[in-house]
Amino acid sequence: MFIPRPYPPPKTPLERFVRIIDGLCDAIAARGPGGVLTLPLLLLLWRRLRRMATRATRAAARVAAGTPQPAPRPPPASPRPSRPQQLRLPRGFAWVVATVPGTAAYGIYLEALMADPLWAPIAAVPSVRRMLKPLCQMLGVPARPMRPQRRPGSVPPPRPRPRRDSLPAPAGRTPPPPTAPVAA
Repeated sequence: MFIPRPYPPPKTPLERFVRIIDGLCDAIAARGPGGVLTLPLLLLLWRRLRRMATRATRAAARVAAGTPQPAPRPPPASPRPSRPQQLRLPRGFAWVVATVPGTAAYGIYLEALMADPLWAPIAAVPSVRRMLKPLCQMLGVPARPMRPQRRPGSVPPPRPRPRRDSLPAPAGRTPPPPTAPVAA
């Protein structure tokens, strides 16, 4: 039986995110390999979740420092050699929830975290958005909160549409005569 670790309440959205990842890793480890989740797949999933927590922590530090975009990396000196086909994680919607019992609650926690306005500056970082999309897919969280919010003034407001009665009549047709109000 899986018993979550006792934690003091989180103080920041980043702590909540790291705890969601910790809880997922604990639940996956408690289930262990078996069925669809083989040991190599379990280790791959574990490593991917840990990397997500590390990337979110780095992005939060950059946001706090006022530099949300990381410095660009120089291009590699030589092209990477081709590798043999590697093991890949499944890509179905909510596949972790279907495979590992006890992980559905973490999807709910993640959805609540993404609705938190304090999480928005971290989630606005493009690398974090790219990281959250597969995590939402794994946990069955709809991706609608993931869309970046537009800055005010970046999209022009829609043009006002003219009223139908103020449009000119099409060529070759005469408009009907205006009707006079009927006196009673």
